Amino acid sequence: MKYWEFTEEKKESSSGEVLRQIICTQDFLHAKKGDLGGWLGENAVLKDNAWIADEAQVYDNAKVYDDAKVYDNAKLCDNAEVLTNTFLSKKKKESEEKEGLRKRLLKSVKNGDLEEAEKLIIDINAKGDGYTAALMFSIYYRKIEIVKLLLSFKDIDINDGEDFLEFALYFGDREIIELIKQFKNNMGNKKGFKETEGKLPMYTVLFKQFPNAMSECFLVDTSTHCITKLDFLHEAVIQLFKGDIKRTVLNVLKANSDELEELNTIFNFFNFTKSLQRVAQCSVLGHEKYKEHDEDWQNFSRIPDAYNHYLNAAVRHLLEGDKINEEDSTEAIKVNHLDQAAWNLMAAIEVKARVETVK
Repeated sequence: MKYWEFTEEKKESSSGEVLRQIICTQDFLHAKKGDLGGWLGENAVLKDNAWIADEAQVYDNAKVYDDAKVYDNAKLCDNAEVLTNTFLSKKKKESEEKEGLRKRLLKSVKNGDLEEAEKLIIDINAKGDGYTAALMFSIYYRKIEIVKLLLSFKDIDINDGEDFLEFALYFGDREIIELIKQFKNNMGNKKGFKETEGKLPMYTVLFKQFPNAMSECFLVDTSTHCITKLDFLHEAVIQLFKGDIKRTVLNVLKANSDELEELNTIFNFFNFTKSLQRVAQCSVLGHEKYKEHDEDWQNFSRIPDAYNHYLNAAVRHLLEGDKINEEDSTEAIKVNHLDQAAWNLMAAIEVKARVETVK
């Protein structure tokens, strides 16, 4: 029974063949009724449980059958045949290639392999990915020669404005800090280096306040991809940063379970710097609000029944979603309830870790 039909939408392939968009007419393996698919040429074949999705194109007598799926921006033509779901789109292949290069680069940085790092950073620059994590890794592991190497690539774009000087002030040794300062001065206040004078650096705030939570959640070695046994609270923080509120709530509700879940999740500091910056802003606002009692940034740990207090507060903030919390915000710093939920989860992890250490 046919499970798709043509829509009225048409366009031409690169060879000039007319392509028509398909639509799913009944639920099956790859799509639901009403889902728009990709583009199929009049001389191409799509049958069995196969599907064309996204902006993918199949034409010039190409055939897609069995349970195969062609998707993203892939193009299948010239009498090609695809059967079974093993066809990877062009975009996915490129993504996997980039990720493979990035992992190798981070491993070479950690091992201090200057020759391998130089070769890989050139390859990755061509792919447009990996420089930010590599520089932060080299600072964290104090690989001075690799820091020098990475800073020598002056034509490489520094992604997302990460503040490497701020990172070096917390993790780097004196020579690395001086290298980053000199590079910042040479570059001026360009992309990658924000002004931090007069401000307590973001990473210093969080590691000062939550040393256990930060190291447990965000400093697992990304180059090894190890499976780590962590409890549900750790998973809740990561899922919240990923934007999965439902899974965050489910993990918070399991927080008091004695069960340890083996999580095949890569926890790493470098993937969540923007989220951590927002959590740090919550720390700064709280510190300013309770300044009289919070000279050491540890007042959060001194309240009665702190663990359950922060769990309950996290749930309250999660229920409010991503709305700005005007009551706790200032003119200069706006925080939303999800940022505050993350802060409360990290506070709960921190106080729990300290109790377990004492035991």
